[in-house]
Amino acid sequence: MKIADASDAYNEGETDADDRPLPVRTVYSGEGWIPADAAQFAIQSARGFARPDRAGERVLDLGDDWVTDMGRVTAIRACGQDGWVLVDYVIQRESVGGALQALPANRIRTGTAWFQGVCGAEETTCDMASVDRD
Repeated sequence: MKIADASDAYNEGETDADDRPLPVRTVYSGEGWIPADAAQFAIQSARGFARPDRAGERVLDLGDDWVTDMGRVTAIRACGQDGWVLVDYVIQRESVGGALQALPANRIRTGTAWFQGVCGAEETTCDMASVDRD
């Protein structure tokens, strides 16, 4: 899926037909708008910023844990230059001794931040070199 535009509640994009083997299913192909919380992707970064600038203010820093390993994207807000994406997120897990554990309700965090390290190919894990360099 290619995201072309974003509003408060919807993303405009273009998708190709579903080329996965089975089961056969009808999938829309073409341009259109979808709910902003319907598109999902992995973010291979632990650091979110107030603006699309790695030298800018960090609004989220999960150390060595990627944001979508500890939670999920709840909405796509904007796409920027050089692979930046502005998303709403929720952090629902933490890594304890290398194992993921659910956070209690009073420690779940939500926010909005700019990230790099987006995996744009749904067919792969997109393992790549870390974008979290200081």
